[in-house]
Amino acid sequence: MSTTTTITEASFDAQVTVQTGLNYSKRQTEAQSRARIPQFEDKAEERKWQLEQMAAAFRIFAKLGFADGGSGHISVRDPVVTNTFWINPYAVHFGLLKVSDMVHVNEEGVRIGGADLPVNAAGFIIHAAIHKARPDINAACHVHSPYGRAWSNFGQPIDMLNQGSAGASSGLQKTIVGDEEAAYTKTGTGNPEVMYMQFVPEYQMMLKESGGNFLE
Repeated sequence: MSTTTTITEASFDAQVTVQTGLNYSKRQTEAQSRARIPQFEDKAEERKWQLEQMAAAFRIFAKLGFADGGSGHISVRDPVVTNTFWINPYAVHFGLLKVSDMVHVNEEGVRIGGADLPVNAAGFIIHAAIHKARPDINAACHVHSPYGRAWSNFGQPIDMLNQGSAGASSGLQKTIVGDEEAAYTKTGTGNPEVMYMQFVPEYQMMLKESGGNFLE
């Protein structure tokens, strides 16, 4: 036997039904099901929000071990002047970065505002090419995972143990999926809000751990 508990959240004007036991089901309204990327009428406010998310992302990357000396960067398209970008200063540890540390650059990586600090020009050139080719992409990240750095020192190929590693193989025959399967995969992948939904809990935890000092 399983039991059913009904909980009403007045603040969301929604009803959630949870069935416990071997069979588990959960029904939620769209308002409760996931965090959403906020929409702004004021582009200056959107810029402020983006920089806060950007600073938090660096702190989270540092916590995950993705900081590698002066290497690694995130670039974010400016919502006010959309052919300009924000990037982190060079040689500042991810775990120390704040909103006020971010540098505003043009498509050539030349500083036009923000913090008066140097940036990794060579690194930004790669991002600039992505942003120019894909105006729908607002952010690009370049980091080095601890396991990836360690493995690269050996100069050995990656064993084809899963689909992710198989993609890097030069000697493995690859099968091109059909249009129908590709369309289904795109539908299942969702939109940027799916990634944002994963980010929000990390952001909230970073707020608690740091006292929000990255917002300065």
